[in-house]
Amino acid sequence: RYEWDAETAQVTITTLDSKLFGAGGGWTFRMTPRGAGSRIDVELTRTPATAKGKLLAALLPLVGPSSLRKSFAGPLSMAA
Repeated sequence: RYEWDAETAQVTITTLDSKLFGAGGGWTFRMTPRGAGSRIDVELTRTPATAKGKLLAALLPLVGPSSLRKSFAGPLSMAA
């Protein structure tokens, strides 16, 4: 489920069910004007529900930022 708050320029996506992570985590995207474009800050919140989820949660801070940058680079450049 997602919620868009136009006043704060924030989109929150809430996990309702997950095999690896418990419900209630999710993503928060904050958009801020920057020059001719925008800056997008992404916050990921996860509550591991299994041993595999706990391992993945430990690895996400190490590999997550560069993976996110790569996965968003294409779609964001096309939107510009």
